Order: sequence, then structure tokens, then C-alpha cells
Amino acid sequence: MNKGRSATEQHLVFYDKFLGAIETMKEETINFFKENLPEVNGDAFWEKCQKEFPYRPQTEKV
Repeated sequence: MNKGRSATEQHLVFYDKFLGAIETMKEETINFFKENLPEVNGDAFWEKCQKEFPYRPQTEKV
């Protein structure tokens, strides 16, 4: 992640990339449990994961 979005930006902003990946991570996590460990509630697991995120959208309450 050492190339930025423009010639003037030296690196990618991890915060932006992380927030942009949240929906994909959610879908992959929930689908994993549905397909491989149906005894685990993927939605409940995802909610617990979100509480551990290093970054949160500004609209999300802690």
C-alpha cells in the first residue's frame, strides 16, 4: 500500500481502504459461517467483530 491515489499522495490512506472493504468483509464472514460452520450465527459474529474495528465510520456510534 505504498502508492497513493494521485501523484502528489505518497501512500494510500489505510482508513479509506479499510472503510471501503467493510461490506465485502461482512459478506465474506457471514457466508463463511453459513457454508462452513452453520452452527455459528454469522450475523452475531460479525456484530462482535465490528466492535473490535480499529476504525469506524463517523456516523457509527461506539
